[in-house]
Amino acid sequence: MNFDIIDNLKLDNEGMAQAIAQEIEHILAQGGADSSRLAQEVAQSPDDASTWFDLGVALTADAEMLDYLMVQKYRMEHPGTEIDGDTPYADPEAKARVYEKAQRCFAKVLELEPEYYGVQYQQGLLYANLRNYAQAEKCFLQALQDDPEDFSSAHALAMVYQDMGDEERCNHYLDLAERLSAEG
Repeated sequence: MNFDIIDNLKLDNEGMAQAIAQEIEHILAQGGADSSRLAQEVAQSPDDASTWFDLGVALTADAEMLDYLMVQKYRMEHPGTEIDGDTPYADPEAKARVYEKAQRCFAKVLELEPEYYGVQYQQGLLYANLRNYAQAEKCFLQALQDDPEDFSSAHALAMVYQDMGDEERCNHYLDLAERLSAEG
């Protein structure tokens, strides 16, 4: 969606909410531009782990874009309303379906190349976004086992522990992430 064009049209809240709803439907039906293109590439090269990985990352970005668009649509439909984590603006089932597609891509990568770098981190992000903290923890710990210098995985794991309410482990992995980042 080209938001510059929409801004230039000076759509009212209802018109903007409709435009955002159309973009949400487009992503749900066909995916974003990158995931659509990569899905075609996967169809042409089904044994290319890199393309599967890139598709999984693009689908994860699609799910995050859905969340953003859903918040914006809610704001257009409910001007002046505060939005918090419990506001029923989002469609968690729609996002979960996109994340499931991404997870299938990452599973295919591991099937093709079991040691493919970055898959555990990406899966950890996916599970963290789904609030499946046990799986996210498992993935980030595996990512750190695969690469003990991966400060991004250490930081993401700290955030998982923060969300789980485990401040001690959160602080441990924040310190580790800071040390690793300074060394790198």
